[in-house]
Amino acid sequence: MKYRVIKEHQPYKETILKIKKGDIVFVGEKYNENLNWNNWIKCSSQENVSGWVPEQILKIKENLATVLEDYDDKELFVHENDIVTGEGIVNGWLRCKKINENKYGWVPLENLIPINQ
Repeated sequence: MKYRVIKEHQPYKETILKIKKGDIVFVGEKYNENLNWNNWIKCSSQENVSGWVPEQILKIKENLATVLEDYDDKELFVHENDIVTGEGIVNGWLRCKKINENKYGWVPLENLIPINQ
């Protein structure tokens, strides 16, 4: 599905957390600042890179978790009126790709509106 950007989004950090299925990560706080973004857990990799991870892809046991699928937290820098194609919605965010560019990343769903194809 295609979406039009209605509000610019800039990534909040430069370092990207990349984790693979089977990796063990350290579990931190649960995100609670935006009610539209439920089920995000702050995690740190063995390389000490941290980022927000969907709770659904974690098997948590105390302060550690096993990653259930490959994931990265790369956010996509988009401008108002950019067009993106969606790959999947998770906890209020869309994994997407800019049209005519080979750039992928996450954008808050609230910054987008669906376009009829």
